[in-house]
Amino acid sequence: MKNVGKGVLSGKDMCVIEHLPGLLSGGIRIFKVEGLYETAAYRSEVGAAYREALSLALSGREYAVLPRWAQILRKHSPNGFCNGYYFGRSGQIYVGSVLQGNNSRV
Repeated sequence: MKNVGKGVLSGKDMCVIEHLPGLLSGGIRIFKVEGLYETAAYRSEVGAAYREALSLALSGREYAVLPRWAQILRKHSPNGFCNGYYFGRSGQIYVGSVLQGNNSRV
């Protein structure tokens, strides 16, 4: 759990890297990698992975999560991933297949 002011957030990182093409086709054009309470390495490496992923998704070429992106995200997300609220499910759930091997809590 992460304590953020008066709120307590899950320790899981929200992750949508494998869903970027669908989000873009749905009209979403603004993305933010939140790293306020994270290390400089987290912000730099995770931000770079998403920047590269967005460039590929916008290029019109075939999109797939590259192994190096997955490796970076796993490195910086020891508590696993969540994104379920994007799909009308619990936010604690991770919807996807690329990053599910992160750990047993995904």
